[in-house]
Formats: sequence, structure tokens, C-alpha cells
Amino acid sequence: VVGYDLDPFVVQRAQQRLRHRAQVFSEYGALPAEGFDLVLANNLLYKDMSPADFVKLLEQLLKLLRRGGILELMVYSQQVRPLCPTGNWCEGFQFNASIAWQSIRELLPTVLSLQPERVCSAVTVPSVQGSTLFVYKRID
Repeated sequence: VVGYDLDPFVVQRAQQRLRHRAQVFSEYGALPAEGFDLVLANNLLYKDMSPADFVKLLEQLLKLLRRGGILELMVYSQQVRPLCPTGNWCEGFQFNASIAWQSIRELLPTVLSLQPERVCSAVTVPSVQGSTLFVYKRID
């Protein structure tokens, strides 16, 4: 099991909690290209990313997959994760699903053009309150 987060504090905390049961990194370069059968991407703060930033992130996530590997990307709606009140631990957390979908359409145009049909390489699964789990399988 391998974990990754941009925030070094989160990584340090995870390393302490997980000890030797998992490796956790804050440097993307430490992750092996084509080294994973499954990549789970959850709680990405799209609001803080430009569409170009998210395209770059999605490209990196896709490069981590081995042939036959699966990417699960949770795309939250505003209904699930509204803005947190000022002073709360989650202040400023917000999701802009349109940035995620725009990036997916840019990098995987044929996948979404076939939706809502389920195809061999991808599926979207409705989730809680308008959110969607996007599942992509690398078949090249």
C-alpha cells in the first residue's frame, strides 16, 4: 500500500499512524510510473486548481497505472461538500466538479463521449447527493 499527499504534515502523520504497513510520500517523483494496479483519488480540492493544474494532475495519475490498472476518481458535487464555516477546520474546502469533468473530457475524450453507456475502459457511478465515482481502466 502506497499513499501520497501534497501536504508534508499529512504525510508525516500518516507515516506515524501506519508505521510499516504502508509507504506514504509527499514527493510525486517517489511514485513509480506504471507501478500501480489501482489508484484511488479522493478529496481533491478542485477549487484550488486551475483546469490546467487538474489536467496535469490527471495525466500524472494516469501515468501511475500499469496496463490493466484502474483509476477511481471521486468527483464531488457542491451539495456534498459545501463551503465550511469560517474558523472551522475545513474552511475553504470546496469542490468544483466542472474542472474535473473538463479535464477528463480533454484527456479521455472518447471515454466520456460514450457515456452514459458503460464501456470497456470506463464507467461513471452515481454516488451521494449528485457526486459521481469515475472509474477508468487502462487498456492500451
